[in-house]
Amino acid sequence: MSCFEETKDNVDAFLHRFEIYAETQGWKKDQWTVYLSALLKGRTLEVYSRLPVKDAQDNGVLKDALLKRFNLTEEGFKQKFKTAKPETDEAPAQFIARLESYLMRWIELANVEKDFEGIRNLVIKEQYLEICSVQLAVFLRERKPTDLEQLAKLAEQYLEAHANKNAGRRPEQVVEGNRENRNESHALPKASPTKKTCFNCGKVDNIAKDCFHRKKTGAM
Repeated sequence: MSCFEETKDNVDAFLHRFEIYAETQGWKKDQWTVYLSALLKGRTLEVYSRLPVKDAQDNGVLKDALLKRFNLTEEGFKQKFKTAKPETDEAPAQFIARLESYLMRWIELANVEKDFEGIRNLVIKEQYLEICSVQLAVFLRERKPTDLEQLAKLAEQYLEAHANKNAGRRPEQVVEGNRENRNESHALPKASPTKKTCFNCGKVDNIAKDCFHRKKTGAM
Protein backbone atom coordinates (compact mmCIF):
# COMPACT_ATOMS: atom_id res chain seq x y z
CA MET A 1 0.00 0.00 0.00
CA SER A 2 1.36 3.43 -0.98
CA CYS A 3 1.99 6.26 1.49
CA PHE A 4 -0.56 8.98 2.12
CA GLU A 5 -0.28 11.96 -0.22
CA GLU A 6 -2.06 15.00 1.17
CA THR A 7 -2.45 16.68 -2.24
CA LYS A 8 -4.01 13.58 -3.80
CA ASP A 9 -5.56 11.40 -1.10
CA ASN A 10 -8.58 11.91 1.11
CA VAL A 11 -7.79 11.02 4.72
CA ASP A 12 -11.13 9.33 5.34
CA ALA A 13 -10.88 7.22 2.18
CA PHE A 14 -7.22 6.43 2.89
CA LEU A 15 -7.99 5.15 6.40
CA HIS A 16 -10.90 3.09 5.11
CA ARG A 17 -8.64 1.57 2.44
CA PHE A 18 -5.97 0.85 5.04
CA GLU A 19 -8.42 -0.98 7.30
CA ILE A 20 -9.54 -3.20 4.42
CA TYR A 21 -5.92 -3.89 3.50
CA ALA A 22 -4.98 -4.66 7.11
CA GLU A 23 -7.84 -7.14 7.47
CA THR A 24 -6.98 -8.92 4.24
CA GLN A 25 -3.36 -9.21 5.41
CA GLY A 26 -4.49 -10.68 8.71
CA TRP A 27 -2.75 -8.06 10.83
CA LYS A 28 -3.66 -7.93 14.50
CA LYS A 29 -5.56 -4.75 15.40
CA ASP A 30 -3.15 -3.86 18.16
CA GLN A 31 -0.45 -3.58 15.48
CA TRP A 32 -2.41 -1.50 12.97
CA THR A 33 -1.05 1.82 14.22
CA VAL A 34 2.53 0.61 13.70
CA TYR A 35 1.87 -0.22 10.06
CA LEU A 36 -0.22 2.92 9.55
CA SER A 37 2.45 5.24 10.97
CA ALA A 38 4.87 4.03 8.27
CA LEU A 39 2.44 5.29 5.61
CA LEU A 40 1.85 8.77 7.06
CA LYS A 41 3.46 11.95 5.77
CA GLY A 42 3.11 15.70 6.32
CA ARG A 43 0.33 16.79 8.64
CA THR A 44 -0.85 13.23 9.24
CA LEU A 45 2.59 12.28 10.54
CA GLU A 46 2.57 15.36 12.80
CA VAL A 47 -0.73 14.23 14.34
CA TYR A 48 0.70 10.78 15.04
CA SER A 49 3.96 12.11 16.52
CA ARG A 50 2.19 14.53 18.87
CA LEU A 51 -0.06 11.89 20.45
CA PRO A 52 0.92 10.33 23.79
CA VAL A 53 2.50 6.90 23.40
CA LYS A 54 -0.57 5.11 24.73
CA ASP A 55 -2.94 6.95 22.38
CA ALA A 56 -0.62 6.48 19.41
CA GLN A 57 -0.94 2.73 19.90
CA ASP A 58 -4.74 2.85 19.84
CA ASN A 59 -6.06 2.69 16.27
CA GLY A 60 -9.41 4.25 17.20
CA VAL A 61 -7.81 7.23 18.95
CA LEU A 62 -5.34 7.77 16.11
CA LYS A 63 -8.10 7.58 13.52
CA ASP A 64 -10.25 10.13 15.36
CA ALA A 65 -7.28 12.47 15.74
CA LEU A 66 -6.51 12.29 12.01
CA LEU A 67 -10.14 12.90 11.03
CA LYS A 68 -10.42 15.89 13.39
CA ARG A 69 -7.19 17.36 12.01
CA PHE A 70 -8.79 17.51 8.56
CA ASN A 71 -12.26 18.48 9.86
CA LEU A 72 -13.68 15.10 8.87
CA THR A 73 -16.03 14.91 11.83
CA GLU A 74 -19.80 14.80 12.15
CA GLU A 75 -19.98 18.56 11.71
CA GLY A 76 -17.41 18.49 8.92
CA PHE A 77 -19.27 15.90 6.84
CA LYS A 78 -22.56 17.69 7.45
CA GLN A 79 -21.08 20.89 6.02
CA LYS A 80 -19.59 18.97 3.09
CA PHE A 81 -22.98 17.45 2.33
CA LYS A 82 -24.75 20.81 2.50
CA THR A 83 -22.20 22.89 0.59
CA ALA A 84 -20.84 20.39 -1.95
CA LYS A 85 -20.85 21.44 -5.61
CA PRO A 86 -19.94 19.51 -8.76
CA GLU A 87 -16.25 19.68 -9.55
CA THR A 88 -14.83 20.39 -12.99
CA ASP A 89 -15.48 17.48 -15.35
CA GLU A 90 -17.31 15.59 -12.58
CA ALA A 91 -20.16 13.55 -13.99
CA PRO A 92 -23.60 13.77 -12.31
CA ALA A 93 -23.35 10.15 -11.21
CA GLN A 94 -19.97 10.83 -9.57
CA PHE A 95 -21.26 13.94 -7.80
CA ILE A 96 -24.31 12.07 -6.50
CA ALA A 97 -22.08 9.27 -5.25
CA ARG A 98 -19.92 11.81 -3.44
CA LEU A 99 -23.00 13.36 -1.83
CA GLU A 100 -24.11 9.91 -0.72
CA SER A 101 -20.72 9.23 0.87
CA TYR A 102 -20.85 12.55 2.75
CA LEU A 103 -24.34 11.76 4.02
CA MET A 104 -23.47 8.25 5.13
CA ARG A 105 -20.33 9.39 6.96
CA TRP A 106 -22.34 12.14 8.63
CA ILE A 107 -24.87 9.56 9.82
CA GLU A 108 -22.16 7.18 11.01
CA LEU A 109 -20.30 9.82 13.00
CA ALA A 110 -23.57 11.11 14.48
CA ASN A 111 -24.06 7.67 16.05
CA VAL A 112 -27.69 7.34 15.01
CA GLU A 113 -29.50 4.25 13.82
CA LYS A 114 -29.39 3.77 10.06
CA ASP A 115 -33.16 3.44 9.75
CA PHE A 116 -36.09 5.79 9.22
CA GLU A 117 -36.35 6.78 12.90
CA GLY A 118 -32.64 7.48 13.17
CA ILE A 119 -32.56 9.62 10.02
CA ARG A 120 -35.75 11.43 11.06
CA ASN A 121 -34.30 12.32 14.46
CA LEU A 122 -31.05 13.54 12.89
CA VAL A 123 -32.75 15.76 10.31
CA ILE A 124 -35.22 17.31 12.78
CA LYS A 125 -32.47 17.89 15.36
CA GLU A 126 -30.26 19.67 12.83
CA GLN A 127 -33.16 21.78 11.59
CA TYR A 128 -33.95 22.88 15.16
CA LEU A 129 -30.31 23.73 15.83
CA GLU A 130 -30.24 25.81 12.65
CA ILE A 131 -33.19 28.02 13.61
CA CYS A 132 -32.74 28.41 17.38
CA SER A 133 -30.47 31.01 18.97
CA VAL A 134 -26.72 30.57 18.74
CA GLN A 135 -26.38 30.32 22.53
CA LEU A 136 -29.03 27.60 22.75
CA ALA A 137 -27.51 25.71 19.79
CA VAL A 138 -24.09 25.70 21.47
CA PHE A 139 -25.67 24.51 24.74
CA LEU A 140 -27.41 21.63 22.99
CA ARG A 141 -24.44 20.59 20.85
CA GLU A 142 -22.25 20.40 23.96
CA ARG A 143 -24.68 17.96 25.56
CA LYS A 144 -25.27 15.86 22.41
CA PRO A 145 -28.90 14.77 22.90
CA THR A 146 -29.50 11.27 21.58
CA ASP A 147 -33.16 11.71 20.59
CA LEU A 148 -35.81 14.38 20.06
CA GLU A 149 -37.30 13.90 23.52
CA GLN A 150 -33.99 14.64 25.20
CA LEU A 151 -33.41 17.54 22.80
CA ALA A 152 -36.74 19.13 23.78
CA LYS A 153 -36.10 18.60 27.49
CA LEU A 154 -32.66 20.23 27.38
CA ALA A 155 -33.98 23.14 25.33
CA GLU A 156 -36.81 23.75 27.81
CA GLN A 157 -34.40 23.67 30.76
CA TYR A 158 -32.15 26.22 29.07
CA LEU A 159 -35.01 28.57 28.17
CA GLU A 160 -36.55 28.37 31.66
CA ALA A 161 -33.21 29.03 33.38
CA HIS A 162 -32.40 32.03 31.21
CA ALA A 163 -35.91 33.42 31.40
CA ASN A 164 -35.79 33.48 35.24
CA LYS A 165 -32.17 34.50 35.82
CA ASN A 166 -33.20 38.14 36.37
CA ALA A 167 -36.41 37.37 38.25
CA GLY A 168 -34.89 38.18 41.67
CA ARG A 169 -33.71 41.63 40.69
CA ARG A 170 -35.78 44.65 41.70
CA PRO A 171 -36.89 46.83 38.80
CA GLU A 172 -35.73 50.01 40.52
CA GLN A 173 -32.16 48.78 40.92
CA VAL A 174 -29.85 51.03 38.97
CA VAL A 175 -26.13 50.82 38.56
CA GLU A 176 -24.51 53.60 40.57
CA GLY A 177 -22.41 54.77 37.67
CA ASN A 178 -25.47 55.08 35.43
CA ARG A 179 -27.39 56.86 38.17
CA GLU A 180 -24.64 59.43 38.64
CA ASN A 181 -24.38 60.03 34.94
CA ARG A 182 -28.13 60.40 34.67
CA ASN A 183 -28.27 62.86 37.56
CA GLU A 184 -25.42 64.88 36.11
CA SER A 185 -27.02 65.01 32.68
CA HIS A 186 -30.32 66.28 34.13
CA ALA A 187 -28.82 68.69 36.68
CA LEU A 188 -29.82 72.30 36.14
CA PRO A 189 -27.04 74.87 35.88
CA LYS A 190 -26.55 76.89 39.03
CA ALA A 191 -27.82 80.43 38.79
CA SER A 192 -25.20 83.08 39.24
CA PRO A 193 -25.81 85.40 42.22
CA THR A 194 -27.74 88.58 41.40
CA LYS A 195 -25.52 91.65 41.30
CA LYS A 196 -26.56 94.64 43.46
CA THR A 197 -27.23 98.00 41.78
CA CYS A 198 -27.40 101.41 43.44
CA PHE A 199 -30.70 103.28 43.07
CA ASN A 200 -28.94 106.70 43.19
CA CYS A 201 -26.04 106.41 40.79
CA GLY A 202 -26.95 103.16 39.03
CA LYS A 203 -23.54 101.66 39.58
CA VAL A 204 -23.10 97.89 40.11
CA ASP A 205 -21.95 96.47 43.48
CA ASN A 206 -23.12 99.58 45.27
CA ILE A 207 -26.13 100.26 47.54
CA ALA A 208 -28.00 103.51 48.12
CA LYS A 209 -27.13 104.00 51.80
CA ASP A 210 -23.41 103.80 51.07
CA CYS A 211 -23.60 105.71 47.79
CA PHE A 212 -20.78 108.25 47.53
CA HIS A 213 -22.84 110.35 45.15
CA ARG A 214 -25.63 110.64 47.76
CA LYS A 215 -23.18 111.64 50.52
CA LYS A 216 -21.57 114.22 48.28
CA THR A 217 -24.98 115.76 47.40
CA GLY A 218 -26.02 115.89 51.06
CA ALA A 219 -22.79 117.68 52.02
CA MET A 220 -23.34 120.35 49.39
